[in-house]
Amino acid sequence: MTLHRPPSPPPLADPVTDQWRTIALTSKEQKDSSVDYEPHRFSEPLIHDPCQGCEAWCCQTLIFGRDLPEDASQLDFFRYCIGFPGVELGVTEDSWAVVVHTTCRHLENGRCSVYGSDERPLRCSYYDPLKCSYRDHFGNPVPKDLVRVNRDQFPVLLHSVVFDGGGRVRRLPATDLLRHRLAEAVRAGAI
Repeated sequence: MTLHRPPSPPPLADPVTDQWRTIALTSKEQKDSSVDYEPHRFSEPLIHDPCQGCEAWCCQTLIFGRDLPEDASQLDFFRYCIGFPGVELGVTEDSWAVVVHTTCRHLENGRCSVYGSDERPLRCSYYDPLKCSYRDHFGNPVPKDLVRVNRDQFPVLLHSVVFDGGGRVRRLPATDLLRHRLAEAVRAGAI
């Protein structure tokens, strides 16, 4: 027995999707047309040789990426980590990291002393300096996509986290909000 069904009518336009499309197109056009950076060309050493003049942040910073904390116990782990000298948190919208400020024993006069030798770690050999985020994150006092949190600032972060009755994290602060609250605490003399 064959079933004959009339074809379904095409779906009606979704006004929310249309609004999103308008916002996305407008935002992108505005973003592309506004220049909030100093323009550079590939021929400049800063671009084609980004290590030139760099403070070697990649040789002085270890980053241990972690997932976003899901409960009070995981937040306490971060509090434990930043209790050690030279350790801070790197907080982004989609991950947190334990950041250890130390210096590689191969760093001499701002350059790698084992560059090009078999002694150089593979991790360093595979690192692409043209995609370096160390300079932006650690050489910039206010990185755009990262908030650095030290031991003294941690209470502000903890106060910004919302938990349920079981100690599970229900809401983490957005990086812009966290940055704002940390700045307010500094202005108020709290940290």
